Amino acid sequence: MRFYRFAAVATAALLTGTASAETLTTGADDGQVIIDTNGFGTLGALNAQSSGSTGLYNPTGDQAAASTIYASGLFVGINGGARVSTASGQLQSFTGTDLSRTSVFTLGDLLSVQLVQTVSNLVDTAGNQTGSLLTQTYSFTNLGDADLSLDLFRYLDGDLRFDSELIDGGGRLTSGGNEILFETDTATGASDSATFVGIFNTGGTAAGFEIGEYSDLRTRAQGAGGLSNTIRNDADGDGFIDANRGYDVELALRNSLQLSGRGTGSFATSTIFGTGAPGQVVLPPPTGAVPEPATWAMMIGGFGLIGGAMRRRGQQAVVTA
Repeated sequence: MRFYRFAAVATAALLTGTASAETLTTGADDGQVIIDTNGFGTLGALNAQSSGSTGLYNPTGDQAAASTIYASGLFVGINGGARVSTASGQLQSFTGTDLSRTSVFTLGDLLSVQLVQTVSNLVDTAGNQTGSLLTQTYSFTNLGDADLSLDLFRYLDGDLRFDSELIDGGGRLTSGGNEILFETDTATGASDSATFVGIFNTGGTAAGFEIGEYSDLRTRAQGAGGLSNTIRNDADGDGFIDANRGYDVELALRNSLQLSGRGTGSFATSTIFGTGAPGQVVLPPPTGAVPEPATWAMMIGGFGLIGGAMRRRGQQAVVTA
């Protein structure tokens, strides 16, 4: 079993061009999460210093903790070109604590990026712990005089390791014009009480969403194409993967961000680790400079609750519905 650290302050990663894995954690109690990340914000299999899955989440109730993320990251395209992972950048600094880490890196010769990664507890209106939130805020600086158009593709392959299968469910909610995508450990076809992982973006302009099957979205993340604005196996169009039609789920959200010459702009992408019915999980108000603060105050929820044993991706077959 992997040993996880709970040190209050971590040593900075000083190697340019690499990013050692460090821990972000709200703790190990019910509703809390332990995450391995790096200075580029890539998680799991997208983090070269990680052995694979991460996001060890302990749901509320009697269910045991399990990992939730196989791979997660942000891909960036400039002026219509092919997108590249932020992990292709050159790291300049990476410092912080187990609750908040700040890094600076360059992406090519056109962008300087400051990344602030924070984790926080989620509580309902009665003050009960319902989950945890990872927020990754990217502040981009245009190093040139010409305007830049950024294509931002948030990708998550969330293997929920609470049963012995890779067959998951999920769905989509919209709130304040934002897409909020969820993955659950079973496909119930409804918004039942749940343990789930979800993503949403804040800042820039929304440019599409998709819930699909591994590894189609990951392949497209590294290209220049768009998203279909569809949910695979949602035949009735209600925004949820149909009951008993689950698969190896991937989530993707796409945003655009415009930078003037020598200008700056901010974009945040968040990962929710939650337990509960719709309306039980409440997002906190924003703490940074990312716009559209009203969208952070919306209530959101999830889907079906399952328990079980951990598994490895290489031991499971991908099922096509």
